[in-house]
Amino acid sequence: RGLKEISALSLGATLTAAAAVCPGVAREGEAKAGGNKFSDSRGEAFTSAIQDRMEQCVIKNDSDYKAAIEKKSKGDPKEKRKRRKPKRKDMAGPLLEGARKAFSAFVRAYPAKERAVRHIFNARALHLGHVARSLALKETPKMVSK
Repeated sequence: RGLKEISALSLGATLTAAAAVCPGVAREGEAKAGGNKFSDSRGEAFTSAIQDRMEQCVIKNDSDYKAAIEKKSKGDPKEKRKRRKPKRKDMAGPLLEGARKAFSAFVRAYPAKERAVRHIFNARALHLGHVARSLALKETPKMVSK
């Protein structure tokens, strides 16, 4: 009532509007796509560019975190003793760790639906790579994908 300028939202309309507001980001996505033609060129190109930026942000956060831990442990003698122990290979930055936990929680919760809707949310049809990509992970975490 009284809000005539607000229309029903759709994902396509929202992405197209976002691409119009940020044309540089949409052009960046189109440039990375190369010769691929998107069905909704502006919206999908915008989404692709945002996805790439999110992945780069997670990777940068992870490398900054590892560098900060390494720098922090250089001067303290107690930390030097800890450093002699084998390094944990799963040490990750807070964004990467959060994305991994979110992936794990999503995959565990996906099949736990009511019986009435289980046929809609078929866990076997779930593509783990797409779920990982939606959480700005380059690949599926190994602990869950096995």
